[in-house]
Formats: sequence, C-alpha cells, structure tokens
Amino acid sequence: QALKETGFFAYGGDVLPAQNNFCGLGTTGGGVRGAKFATPELGVRAHIQHLLAYASSEPPALPIIDPRYNLIVREHPDIHGRITRWTGLNGVWAVPGKTYGQDILRLWAAAKAPDGSDASLAAAEAKVRQAPDDASAYLYRGIVYEKRGDLTRAAQDFAEAAGLAPHDLAARYDLALTAAKLGETKDALTLYSELRDEHPDFAPAAYNRGLLQLADGRCNEAIDDFRRALNANPQSAAAQNAIAVSELRRKDYPAAWAALERAAQINNADFDVLANQILFAACLKTPQENAKRAAKRSAPASRRPRPRAPGDSFAGLIGQRVPPQGNSLRNIQKRTTKHPPEEPSSSGGCFVIPISFLHQTVCAPSACASSSMVFGTRASSGKSPADSAPQRAARTPIS
Repeated sequence: QALKETGFFAYGGDVLPAQNNFCGLGTTGGGVRGAKFATPELGVRAHIQHLLAYASSEPPALPIIDPRYNLIVREHPDIHGRITRWTGLNGVWAVPGKTYGQDILRLWAAAKAPDGSDASLAAAEAKVRQAPDDASAYLYRGIVYEKRGDLTRAAQDFAEAAGLAPHDLAARYDLALTAAKLGETKDALTLYSELRDEHPDFAPAAYNRGLLQLADGRCNEAIDDFRRALNANPQSAAAQNAIAVSELRRKDYPAAWAALERAAQINNADFDVLANQILFAACLKTPQENAKRAAKRSAPASRRPRPRAPGDSFAGLIGQRVPPQGNSLRNIQKRTTKHPPEEPSSSGGCFVIPISFLHQTVCAPSACASSSMVFGTRASSGKSPADSAPQRAARTPIS
C-alpha cells in the first residue's frame, strides 16, 4: 500500500518525503499536505494503526499516533473493524478508488512473480509437472520464459493458460504483451480489444492498445484508447502523456501542451512528463517569439546577429534548442500557458518525445503464491488483482 500511495517512494503529489507519511494520512487534495511524523518508524506505525481502524475493533497495543484513528472509531462505525480485505478499501480509503484494493494486490503479486533464473525455471517446470491442468502453472512458467527472453515458449505457455482458463485476464493479457513483442501486432490488437471491452476497468489493456495504434499512425484511435485508460484510472499520468504525444503528431500543439499540463497535475515527479514539457517548450514558437523574429528580420543589417562562425561548437548549436539558462520549468509553464504554442520551431526541428510503456507481465496470485493477502494474514481465497495499473488515487476525508 505504501508503494502505491507514494509511487514507489517517488511521491510527486501533495505529500512530501520529509513528512514520513507513507499512506496519505490526512491528505484531502488541493495541496493539503496531511499528517507529519518525526521518524519513518512513527510514520509506519501510524500507517498500520490506520489499517487497524478499518480491520479490527480492538485498539492498537502501542499508544495511538494515527491522528485519524479516533475519527474512524467515532464517526464511522459502519466501517470501523469491518473491513478485513484489501478490496474492501475500494471507495473508502481513496475516492473514487474503484480498484484501489486490486491495485495493492497487483503490487503484491508482482513482488511474488518469478525471475528468469535457472532456479525459477526449475520451479516452474515442477509446477507444470505437478498440475498439468492448472492454468496458473503455465502462466508462471510463461513469465519465467518471458524474463529469460524466450518469447516463443512464453507465448505457448500463455496460450495454454488461456485455453485452460478462457476468462483469466492475466493469461490473455500476458499473451497480448508477448504477441506485441514478437511483432504479431494484429493478434495483440485483437486480444487487447477483447480485454478492453470485457474489463473496462483494466486500464493497461486500453493503454497498450493505444500504444500500438499510435505506432501505426492511427492517432485518433490511439487517443480514444488512452481516454478509456483514463476513465478506468484517472490518476494515470502515462495515459495523459501519451495523449500529448498523439496530439503532437496530429499537430494540435495547444491540445498537446494542455495534456502535458494535466499529466503534471497528476504526477509532478514523472520524468517523462517533466522532460516532455521542457523539450516541447524548447522546440515550439509562441506569438511573442514570432514577433521578436519578425523584428529581427526587419532590423538593419548592422543590428542583426552575426552568422554562425565555422568554429562555433556543436554544443553551442544544441544550446540554441533548449530554454535559456535560468528558465525553470515553472517559468516555461507560465510562458507557454500565457502564449499557447502555435507551431514547431523551424530551427532544428523537435525532440523525440518519450512514452512510458506498461509492458509488464502479470502474475495472478494463484500462480505466484498459495492464497491472497488479507491485511498481513493468509486467507484461503481471494480475487485476482486485475483491474488497473498501480497509481496514486485521490484522498477521501475519512483517511
């Protein structure tokens, strides 16, 4: 849960790292920082106590330092001590948080997923021998093969798993990923389309389908997929960033910049978004800059800048394509917001805009462990985490 709330401790939202607040305690959005703890140990203790407020009617053994523990006990008897599964936090810990618990379970399952080592392969082979009719055994081995770079065998195992469990999201999703890596774009698009329509809350299917559409030059279709991904997960900075790239390729530069601004509002620590804002601003002209260029062209020859000398360095040329020193990202944002970008700069062209891919195989809990995790204890049953990519969600007042 801390990994989800902090974006793997990259933060970027309202909470600052120095607060030692690892679960968004007291953050309600709009710049509200929330609780602050003197040490990381106390921050972890408060986090656990807040979970206990939901999961147990017994008070914590140690003194209560969670500033919102008593609020739940006093004002929310309907949930105090009644939520014992991670999916029970959906719409409670975070709003809208439709898949909040599934996101946490997905992170847990990913941590349990195998690597590409010989030991993992031997364990995977044993799983298949012991349970030849178990889809999760083939899914597990397929992930091992994928991580070893043997995509053909990985695809065979994922197809076998999908055949044994036709409605298993993880097997079909991993099969789509592998098909895309093997260059079988048509098959990957078909699988992603099925997953997107059958599981509208599973953002990665729509997102990755959009990436394939974008790579094939179908920008309108790509934007539609990225917007579907945002509907499933409004906190996806990656989807907003991808919309910006799509708008850029459609040459709708104001729309591209607006999409980048929305992506930065979601996660102002996302490297791709920050890089894209800087690079985009560097290679676009604004009306103000157009006027300056026109004035220079009409100026007397004696007042015009000297032509570049043969000895001018390549570094100097590169320097002409980036913002002047002293221009912070915030200044660039203000400048381009006040004067929306019109067209690409004619001096050198534009930079390549990166996109973050969600190409990570999924390991269902049944494939990676014997049961689902329920607030730190083992349970005999549980649902597979298959609803959306891990992202930070908006805060609700009760947490």
